[in-house]
Amino acid sequence: MERRVLYVRPPMMEGNGVRAYSNRIIEAFCRYGDGRYVLVDASDCLTGDPVTPNRLALQLGSRLADLVKQESAALVFAEMGVGDFQVFHSLRGLKAVAPEIATLVTVHDPPRTVVNLNPIFNPYQDIVAVRAVRWLYNRTIGGSIERDFISQGHHWILLSEKGKQLWMKRLNVIRPDHPLLVMQHINYHDSLMEMPARLPNRPVRLGVLGSITKSKGIDILIAALGHLAQKGLLMDGLLVEIAGVPLFRQDHQYLEELKRQVNCLGLASNVHFAGYIPDDALPGFFERIDLLVLPYRETGSGSASGPLMWARSFGVPAIAARTRNLPEMIKDNVDGVLFFPGDVRELADCLHVFSQSPMLERLRAGARQRCVENSWPVCVAKLTALFDQITTAGNGIPT
Repeated sequence: MERRVLYVRPPMMEGNGVRAYSNRIIEAFCRYGDGRYVLVDASDCLTGDPVTPNRLALQLGSRLADLVKQESAALVFAEMGVGDFQVFHSLRGLKAVAPEIATLVTVHDPPRTVVNLNPIFNPYQDIVAVRAVRWLYNRTIGGSIERDFISQGHHWILLSEKGKQLWMKRLNVIRPDHPLLVMQHINYHDSLMEMPARLPNRPVRLGVLGSITKSKGIDILIAALGHLAQKGLLMDGLLVEIAGVPLFRQDHQYLEELKRQVNCLGLASNVHFAGYIPDDALPGFFERIDLLVLPYRETGSGSASGPLMWARSFGVPAIAARTRNLPEMIKDNVDGVLFFPGDVRELADCLHVFSQSPMLERLRAGARQRCVENSWPVCVAKLTALFDQITTAGNGIPT
């Protein structure tokens, strides 16, 4: 018998990983599902009048509850990341007006402060008092907001084991009897894109994708390239395409610092700042590059990497720092290479060794295999099993 699941996804800017994922999941259930569950897009319920948060929550929650009754839905399934206040308030309101309706939430961000004060704190991080205030905020007020944010769901899908451990340690909201699925981001395309074979004598091309911010460690990559140039080991004709734009004021300053760094190291002919690349231009971006580089700084979070999933969708391997949940997502020396966060020399060594043709082709083959392992049929099967587990357990709400 067909069962209907209301699917709630936040409005997202183009290029956002949650958007890429959610745009395809309903179609995937139609194509690969066994017919027992149909996802009904409930995103229209998220539009509300600019009122107080409590009134907005009741407004959105009531709309969801009405749609659940109209569709005879067995479950509300939502995608939620930090800052997705529409989804947060709609689930909060739903819990208030119809607490009997079970909810499953994919949390696209790790446990961290929902009210992100990092843009305020970061410029003054060298001041001990500022670090103390940040620590106190994150463990008191920030933790309370975060717990409230996450507790709107009855069941969860997390993106990494590291994120799960952070939840259990910081928020204490996971119980052993909760149906819980740890599922890494899957491919952002329905099938592995057929990319043209790499020409054997083509100069190596590296790519960086995502917002321009210091936590992404782009300066570490540029320093590694400078180290190779100083040693006379920089690959002939090497090109680096940095695709992305700064989001905040300090990010614009960081971009200017990166440009100065490139010029000081004599890398202007090797490094190109491409700016924003829309979704429909990403196939061209990944066709141009041989390796995606993720030189992220250590943040202590368990968040996934949208750029890595884009790369995997095109069978492009990655060189990445051992941070976030990247060690879970990359098999070292199989479909990518891992290095210690912030280690310029180790990154330089990785770039030098794995940009050689035989090593590069091995990584490309591994990346394409990982793409198959994370295919949409596999994802739909996992979600269907979780739906079964929730909907067959009474009303699906843990007691």
